[in-house]
Amino acid sequence: QVSGKLIESASYLYDHVSGKTVLGFQKLVLGIFDGSRFLPICNHLCNGKTKPKAKSKAKKYRKISKSERIPVDSPGALEREMLDKTKLEKTISMLKQAQKKGFSASTVLFDSWFCFNSFIVKIVSSLKLNVICQLKNLPRPNKYLYRGKYYSLKELYAYYAESRLRMVKKLRLKRSVIIVDLPESDVKMKIVFVQNEGKEKWHAFAATDTSLTAEKILAYYSYRWSIEVFFKCCKQYLNFGKEQMSNLDSIIACDALVFLRYIMLTYL
Repeated sequence: QVSGKLIESASYLYDHVSGKTVLGFQKLVLGIFDGSRFLPICNHLCNGKTKPKAKSKAKKYRKISKSERIPVDSPGALEREMLDKTKLEKTISMLKQAQKKGFSASTVLFDSWFCFNSFIVKIVSSLKLNVICQLKNLPRPNKYLYRGKYYSLKELYAYYAESRLRMVKKLRLKRSVIIVDLPESDVKMKIVFVQNEGKEKWHAFAATDTSLTAEKILAYYSYRWSIEVFFKCCKQYLNFGKEQMSNLDSIIACDALVFLRYIMLTYL
């Protein structure tokens, strides 16, 4: 996050850590996990709809327009074209870019923010990749077809999964599994419902590769935590988001240097 009303394209966003709205950007990062370490390979800035009224210093130049001073194929120009796109559109773009550059992976991992059925179907159908993700109850966009009827995630748990929960002693949790179809597609999904021992709250994790066992789905999803470690290291040790710039091109360059340092240190 950055602060300051004169920063180009900055907007007001909710910060889950501080519990309040702050001024800055969100960073969307795609990386590859090789079994022991996470490496970032693509990224985009994300902004919100509400922006400060103050004009950015980056727009103070009047003699030559900004678009004429920046090459159309530069990172700054390309990022400005992507700013108005949604996170889901940017994520699909990054996945395509990674495939085009030769990165190969079998599965995409993401948290519950991205768990929309339409997004999952697009990854499986268009990009030929499997998905493992956490689910959350989204009754309107997400319906699951089970035994000829449509259910929300909460309904699936209440009607079928809760009564099938069985204790897994070595993991100290209760678990049940249901295989569903995603509406208007050929995509099937195995959903693993989990309830920690002594807790009433439950969680749901899903995989489009239905041949995976519940243990494998949970184990593979745990690898997603490596991106949280990546962000923590970049913020705490590499000054990520602490640059003092008002120009979007400079912010992009600073982020690239931070990620480059992280990759080099991880490799060493």
